[in-house]
Amino acid sequence: MLQSLGAHPFFQMTRGMNPNVRVVALCATYNRPALVANAMACFKANWERYPRSVMLIYDDSGLYRDSDDGIFWFRSTHERSPSLGAKYNRMVEWAYERWPDEELMFAVWDDDDVYLPNHIAANLKAASEANARWNHPFYVYSDYGFSRENYGLRREPAAGMFHAAVAAILPRDGGPRWPENQALDYDQQFIAMLHKAYGEPGRPDKVANEPTFIFRFGSTGTWHAQYYYGRGPEWYALIGREYAPSETGIQIEPKFDEITERLYAVWDKTGSLNCMCIRH
Repeated sequence: MLQSLGAHPFFQMTRGMNPNVRVVALCATYNRPALVANAMACFKANWERYPRSVMLIYDDSGLYRDSDDGIFWFRSTHERSPSLGAKYNRMVEWAYERWPDEELMFAVWDDDDVYLPNHIAANLKAASEANARWNHPFYVYSDYGFSRENYGLRREPAAGMFHAAVAAILPRDGGPRWPENQALDYDQQFIAMLHKAYGEPGRPDKVANEPTFIFRFGSTGTWHAQYYYGRGPEWYALIGREYAPSETGIQIEPKFDEITERLYAVWDKTGSLNCMCIRH
């Protein structure tokens, strides 16, 4: 399915970019192995186009065996992180402990969303062209309101939202970090912090001529964090209690789910997902 992607016009356009930035994709997860396997498959498709990247998967359910093959870096613990913001900040610390003298671009990589094969390349190009310290798209694709049985996409404005589409070159010391609180809008707070610190972001969807990120809500077949938001400030702790794993120390491999495989096939064939958009 992915054999022809190297010849895709976008990848021809992005050749010659500065190869010195290391991209660290941050996947903060909790006992969702099927979704993580899909996110890994999306990352592998991006890694094949930009090998100077690694996916850091931090699971605080203790499900996985710690491992690092140079592409997928698993850190798993039974000690529950106090918040999602704390999980992201810990991953940034780990990355700089490993690469203290390198410039690192951190790309949020949610386990339940889809990242097209040009997502990392588009973020690198957007940051370079705009001389930007962070990226956030004008628009994203979303399957909000659809189901696995009745699937479709729509384009949604991303302004101030869709934290999972953020990428940022964060300094080793100081600078913006995720708020370590239980606020439901912690992610929007982080986006506002980046905007205040660095000004206007680079726009990966502009350089790619369409969104490179798909937000999924009702099509994954499992719970979404937004389901818990109505349960008050204890939403994060509730997830930890209700979805504690029954096994530990497992290993998983990249594997597309059915919907992502279909999305990639359409993108590979047509170079775009516009044909799947249903306008309301």
